Amino acid sequence: MSLNKILSLIILVISFCSISFAQESPKNVSKEKILTMLKELKGKKSNEFLEHMQKVQELTQEFVQRKNEECSGNYSSFLLNEEEREALKSKKLSNKEKKLCKYMLINFRIEYVKLLYEARIEYMKELHKHQLKELSLMSEQRIKELQKLAKEYN
Repeated sequence: MSLNKILSLIILVISFCSISFAQESPKNVSKEKILTMLKELKGKKSNEFLEHMQKVQELTQEFVQRKNEECSGNYSSFLLNEEEREALKSKKLSNKEKKLCKYMLINFRIEYVKLLYEARIEYMKELHKHQLKELSLMSEQRIKELQKLAKEYN
């Protein structure tokens, strides 16, 4: 094997590794993925709910920050030129594109808040139901103790 082929193979392996790691990065999370994760919050147990919600909020914060940067006007992308080499291409967004980008981000945030509210309401209802059950049991136990004490004085 020639040195060029070996180098090409090494570069190819490194490229595939970096692509696979990049796909798992929070920077590549889509709004659809975040909204799906929010929908999955419903019905989770207490610990799972809190952990999952924290993860969703972290991803959302990073997503919104990244989108705000994109909507600010400049972005870069990699293109393959005729020689199949990557070339960095910068582009400025027009005012119309900036407004549309911000509008789409705001709509995402509205949907996010609605889904988060629904998930929290369901979580709080379940938590409240559990607390009411505990309160009822404590009340019944206390009443039994007091009735037993009352029998001693009767």
